[in-house]
Amino acid sequence: MAYHGGYERSAPYYDVFDSKPNIAFFLSRVCPGSIVADVGAGTGRITLPLASLASHVYAIEPSPAMSAILERNVAQCDNVTVIASDAQSFSLPKQCDVTVLSGVYDHFLNDDERKASLSAIYECLKPGGILLMDAYIGSDASSPQRLVDECHDGPMTYLRYIGRSADDGVVNVSLRYEAYRDGMLVSSVSERSPVSVSTPEGVRKMLGHTGFCIEHIWCDYAGTPFEDGSDTLVVKARRR
Repeated sequence: MAYHGGYERSAPYYDVFDSKPNIAFFLSRVCPGSIVADVGAGTGRITLPLASLASHVYAIEPSPAMSAILERNVAQCDNVTVIASDAQSFSLPKQCDVTVLSGVYDHFLNDDERKASLSAIYECLKPGGILLMDAYIGSDASSPQRLVDECHDGPMTYLRYIGRSADDGVVNVSLRYEAYRDGMLVSSVSERSPVSVSTPEGVRKMLGHTGFCIEHIWCDYAGTPFEDGSDTLVVKARRR
């Protein structure tokens, strides 16, 4: 992606809250011994389980703060290469069997960024290689910041607040994280992350423009066929 920020201050809180219920979905569609690219790898929560299955994983991550955590998390994996790059400009020494693009498509803010990123992914895949991706296609309505998550770890309590403000097709997500020890506030971090809201038609069109052939579209990671009104689009596409 053309990295627009949003993780530099909040990266240490990322793994406290965000789970990846989609990990099993991605693993079930990667053959043992595959070469895989995890584009927008974050802290490596998909990269690490992929490394136990794939022959090699290229973890592409543009955020310096997230990359630092990613490097630590995969330090014991001799089959993971971390590449500091956005999705538009990365290149790999080997073509991949599979590319994973999870929680990332929403960070492409316009069609130029979407096309450039999907084109780079297309080039990194072997002929017939697979792209597994998801996209948010829900509401772009503004909403005030509110508490959405609470996590407890011994004496520590962590809170996450999220708000949204729409501006000319871009949704600015406002994040605030608070950490309490024995009920006393010890840290508070605020950050903004611009994202876009896609449409099913827009995703299909962009994949077609960049050379992909769509094989399956679901509305969740359980394999439920996509229906209008869903807020998540999960796609398996193949390089022609």
